[in-house]
Amino acid sequence: MLREVWLWLRTPCAPAARRLGHLAEAIALSARTRRQRRHWQAHQQHTRQAILQVADQCERRQLALILGAGECHDVPVAELAQRFERVVLVDIVFLPGVRQRCKAFRNVECHEQDLTGLADILARPAAIQTADDLMALRPELAAQTALMTLLQGLHSSRDDVSLVVSVNLLSQLPVKPVDYLQRQRPALPLNSLNAFAWQLLRAHLNLLQSFCCPVCLVTDDRQRTWNAAGELVEEVVLVAPLQLEGEVFARWHWPLAPKGELAHGCRAEHEVVAIRL
Repeated sequence: MLREVWLWLRTPCAPAARRLGHLAEAIALSARTRRQRRHWQAHQQHTRQAILQVADQCERRQLALILGAGECHDVPVAELAQRFERVVLVDIVFLPGVRQRCKAFRNVECHEQDLTGLADILARPAAIQTADDLMALRPELAAQTALMTLLQGLHSSRDDVSLVVSVNLLSQLPVKPVDYLQRQRPALPLNSLNAFAWQLLRAHLNLLQSFCCPVCLVTDDRQRTWNAAGELVEEVVLVAPLQLEGEVFARWHWPLAPKGELAHGCRAEHEVVAIRL
């Protein structure tokens, strides 16, 4: 608990990202990663292998963009640093330990960027009042603008990018924005929030597909939750609605929350896929 408080106080974080809950989520995920080290080891290894498989297909070795890098437990940082002239880790918030570890590599950088491009708008108290306000946000344009902001900050262009990786990020993009909107605007219809969530997913996918270099997308496909009696109570599928089944080159199970991690004896498991775009 003391570690979590220390991280909350000492981690640099944009005000909008903090308000939407991204810092709290990063700290909670860090704690869960430590608790579930044994259960998550295979998932992390599969992710690293998938990234390197696509990285080895790159003809150019200039700039590798790693989106959703987090604490890099599932990112082969050392191997990428050997393969590319420059490796840029991107996330909306980085805990101090990540930046410290990256100092060991002269060509690895951490850059904070809200990849939805909407955090500042959503965090404004009066920005979203109605479903119409939500539908007017244009997530695809916002995501492309966020990418341009990122590249400008890197003093780079799309032509410099040799590899793009989205690491266990796609399904997470809507989570904190939708949670925040539900807390701040409980009158917003659930169908509007759900539509907004899918817009964020498709905006990120379109962003990835806009690159001409190899792109590796590692994402949840099926998210399943069981209750204490072993009954399946929730299942979410992502890959089929996004029409990505034909691009999958690897698939594995991730015991996200074994029994004892969730309340009321529930457990959750995700089926993860690696996709070459």
